[in-house]
Amino acid sequence: MEGWGLVGRVEQDLERMISQGLLPQDGFLPSENTLAKRYGLSRSTVREALKRLAARELIEQRPGRRSRVLPLEGAVTLENLGVVLEGPGAAHPERRRLLEGFLALKRETAVELLAASCQQASARDLATLAGLCFELAEAARWDDNPGRWAELEFELLRQAARAVDRPGQALLLQSLERAYRGMARRLRPHLNGQATRQWALCAMHSLAAKDAQSLRREWPASRPAMSTCWPAFHRRRNPGSRHGPHCAQTQPPLTPHRSRRMPRRGCRRRRVPPCLLALQV
Repeated sequence: MEGWGLVGRVEQDLERMISQGLLPQDGFLPSENTLAKRYGLSRSTVREALKRLAARELIEQRPGRRSRVLPLEGAVTLENLGVVLEGPGAAHPERRRLLEGFLALKRETAVELLAASCQQASARDLATLAGLCFELAEAARWDDNPGRWAELEFELLRQAARAVDRPGQALLLQSLERAYRGMARRLRPHLNGQATRQWALCAMHSLAAKDAQSLRREWPASRPAMSTCWPAFHRRRNPGSRHGPHCAQTQPPLTPHRSRRMPRRGCRRRRVPPCLLALQV
């Protein structure tokens, strides 16, 4: 067991170096002898770590030659994306493209699950999902902790995956959430409360009306990823959309004397919108 633990440590350290671009420009790893001396381990331990990396398609091995690192996009997974972003040159266009790809995948998954819920979920599940949307909107309005918004969004999507029986997308959500946790420190300062609240309210009204087309129309999967975790709906109202006015102005603006503190739970219940009450009947 100790030997396998050492292999894992070497594998993890080499993966970090690959992901962060810390290896020579030619893309070749040091020889097995050099790595063995660097880590103070046997060649067999280093060789096994290299085999693991090759099996994961992070490096390419050829007989009689040093192992060669594959391109960055081949070395990155959802689980180690946070390691890549923490590396030097995090603003590099390649790293930005990977982050935008993560956000696009997350957005497309949310659209597909919520649109499927509009069409397939039971009235009880729709009420639960709409309630989570409302809770998310309220948290984004009053709570200054962006981490709470992310927790609520992932809970919303997990509930949607269960409501429409999508185990494959539930597994994908697990990977997306682990990836988010790995880069939460970098992303949280950029989360936009207003965009989050607007998205949650629009999703709530679409669920209440069972309007999958509204979700797909307002949040197209081809739209470029934003620089935040929370996609905002288009501000232009589609003439054929039944929910434009609700999305744009669901709650009255804050009055000057009102506190920005989180309201009590009882206050929230009194402000539940009519569409959500209709689902609960």
